[in-house]
Amino acid sequence: MQGWRPEMEDAHITAVIPTKPDHIFLAVFDGHGGGGAAVYAASNMIPKLEETQEWQQYVAGGVENIELVGEAMKKAFLNIDAEMRVHQEETDKSARPDTSGCTSVTAIITPQWIICANAGDSRCILATNNDVVAMSEDHKPYDEAEKDRILKAGGTVQYKRVDGDLAVSRALGDFQYKQRGDLPAWEQRVSCLPDITTHERTAKDEVLLLACDGLWDVMSNPEAANQCRELFARGEGNMQLFCEELCDIALEKG
Repeated sequence: MQGWRPEMEDAHITAVIPTKPDHIFLAVFDGHGGGGAAVYAASNMIPKLEETQEWQQYVAGGVENIELVGEAMKKAFLNIDAEMRVHQEETDKSARPDTSGCTSVTAIITPQWIICANAGDSRCILATNNDVVAMSEDHKPYDEAEKDRILKAGGTVQYKRVDGDLAVSRALGDFQYKQRGDLPAWEQRVSCLPDITTHERTAKDEVLLLACDGLWDVMSNPEAANQCRELFARGEGNMQLFCEELCDIALEKG
């Protein structure tokens, strides 16, 4: 199942990976400046993953080589960003050009592993063994490594934003921040290259949560994990209602 509403800037994926049916692909795309980037990423991320040489090697290998999965996810981010640039250049010829971007947090759940790829400030956490594991770290322009890349690419960080405007330092799209023809994609002011985090699954894993900053702006990782535990303790088993209740809690927190 893939989901979005055209009037929204965000999109998500919950799907079985066709070439690996015992693997689940999850993703949240938090759009800004329009919904084009988020919708495009949600429509194309799994096919781009499956097209990579690394994924095809992984499928053919018959073993859970998580290094190959992580490299395939990185390549999918890079390839979809490059393809999105072409797509947006074509839409620029229309009356309403698309200049949007989106953060992207994705996770692949295998029988043995969870592999997370993240670019931006959407976030993935794992509640496990009465604790919480950060499966991703936010990419903010004022972080030392991110700021260093931005400055080397000729940008600035003002008001904690790239060039005083964009609040995230990694994203798909946002090509106005990716204009240096002498630099690779991962060295631009805004990079599309994700960080990869892996976790070996255990019987003590409780819940994997992916959400955009609308949740994380008002909840810490432990708070969100505990909210999930409370919802489960109250007997909530419908995942759609579970997510709606988390949204309601975030709205109540402002």
